[in-house]
Amino acid sequence: MDFLDNDSDDDESQTYQLFGGKEGIVFLIDATEDMFSCEQFSLAIRCIENAMKNKAIASPGDEFAIILFGTDKTSNDYNFDHIFVVQKLQKTSADLIIGLKSLIDCDFDKDLGHNRYSLSDVFSLAISEFTKSKSKFQSKRVILLTCCPQPHDGITAESKHLRKTAINRSKDFKDHNISVELIPLTTKDNKPFDVELFYEDCFPKLKDQNCQTLTKLEPLLKRIHRKTHRQRMVASLPFRLGPKSDEQNDGQQYVEMSVYIYVLCSDTKRPVAVKIDRKDNTELKTVVQRWTADTGALLKNEDLSKKYQFGQRDIVVNKQEVKKMSAFGEEPALSLLGFKPRTAIKLNFQIKTGFFIYPNESHIEGSITLFNALIRRCAERDKVAICRITLRRRANTYLCALFPQLENKYLDKPGGFKALILPFKDDIRDLEIKGAERQPINGEAFDLMKDVIRKLKFIYDPKDFPNPVLQTHWRTIEALALNYDNIEPFDDSQTQPDYDSIESKVGYDLYSLNQLLGAYEVQPIVKKPVKVYDDLKEIARNNKLGSLTVAELQEFCRKKSITADGTRKAQLMEAVHKYYKL
Repeated sequence: MDFLDNDSDDDESQTYQLFGGKEGIVFLIDATEDMFSCEQFSLAIRCIENAMKNKAIASPGDEFAIILFGTDKTSNDYNFDHIFVVQKLQKTSADLIIGLKSLIDCDFDKDLGHNRYSLSDVFSLAISEFTKSKSKFQSKRVILLTCCPQPHDGITAESKHLRKTAINRSKDFKDHNISVELIPLTTKDNKPFDVELFYEDCFPKLKDQNCQTLTKLEPLLKRIHRKTHRQRMVASLPFRLGPKSDEQNDGQQYVEMSVYIYVLCSDTKRPVAVKIDRKDNTELKTVVQRWTADTGALLKNEDLSKKYQFGQRDIVVNKQEVKKMSAFGEEPALSLLGFKPRTAIKLNFQIKTGFFIYPNESHIEGSITLFNALIRRCAERDKVAICRITLRRRANTYLCALFPQLENKYLDKPGGFKALILPFKDDIRDLEIKGAERQPINGEAFDLMKDVIRKLKFIYDPKDFPNPVLQTHWRTIEALALNYDNIEPFDDSQTQPDYDSIESKVGYDLYSLNQLLGAYEVQPIVKKPVKVYDDLKEIARNNKLGSLTVAELQEFCRKKSITADGTRKAQLMEAVHKYYKL
């Protein structure tokens, strides 16, 4: 359970704290001839371009640096041979993304060339990007993309010296609190990338990571996204199990451990547009002023009060009284109230998004041991812990049920508690529908409906359903920022019902069910004709394949006998690009 190793927490208090701050990422890209012989360089650049676009939307304050090693041309502050710095650590901008795309289109052999390098110098340069930066980073990471499992593989004294210095220099990453991620690409001889040849000596934990060699664009995009995506904590709280006895009194009032609180799901909204002056694009500042209705006197914030109506009487409270009312006197903490059988918690008890709770050893030593013991005991007895949680001062207090989740490395599940927010008595409503009567159901129709549900079941994953509104909004902003001629339309077929598949699976069953229930007259499903293309080379060259539907791409691949890796749109587009060797 080491997926929190890179999280930093400088405050030693055991109360709520927000985890913000920016992140710095340095991409180290192998630019040797081997990367071009197997076309992995362009693949790496496209993935980094995609990562920078995502960061520009999700975390515009984060900073990137891109360093190429193995080039014939040298460009860096320390004049290390054959290392070219494309961009120093800075925030993402449209000019940087456009400049990154030019690396794919340029004549690399002529403009930058290839040559031998020292990986020790590459590591030193990556560390210097953080040490020279004036920004304060919450987390610092280096992502290394290469297809060479053994960069210094010679038996000469020079090669042995380069290997030894690189291994010694790699230890400096830990001293500067920098995490390193290795992303192996396809080797020139298509053999598996063996980290034990060299990189295991530099970064000993690579065996525990998923270092599978990547050859396709889509899995590499997912890996890059996973490496650059941060899991943000909501809070770090003390988990209080109960008061200490007189014999245990050592200045602490409670038996407690420290835990991290993560949010499981968060609604992504369109950002609010910033108002600017149309003449010079200067950001406008909004100032609110209030005057009394009778005298017109200007009021300050401390002169304001609030009014609540109680029956026919108005209750006036000032700002300080409002704060006292909302504080409730509860310190930020997670407090254990008791235990209940798992069956006592019903599905309809969930009223809002829950949390994931994980131990924090940095605040209270022994938290992981106590936390794991509690998880195992709850799982063995099939119990859930009922707790009270307050995330911060003057925040709402909730009741929650903690469901134990044992660690499963094969399913990528960390050990922890899933917290289900429970309703209070005031939140429950009795549902009574006047005149509602239970209608008798034909047993045959009942069995047929169960069969329909069984056939239409599928494994749901939110990652398979992008938000059409958000995607259209950001594609428009991206096209304006990067000076695209056309805005690539978003294909929302994933959010539309697949009528052809439904018809093939349960078409006859639905017809029979409708006849048994007599609900409405059956209307035949009219299939929309698919446009057939004879040639897509020009469309593919202009990167406009995204404007075609999945059905049109599938029909073209079938007509040209093109084999794709899957049925998703991205996989079909990649197959067409390969067909035309673009």
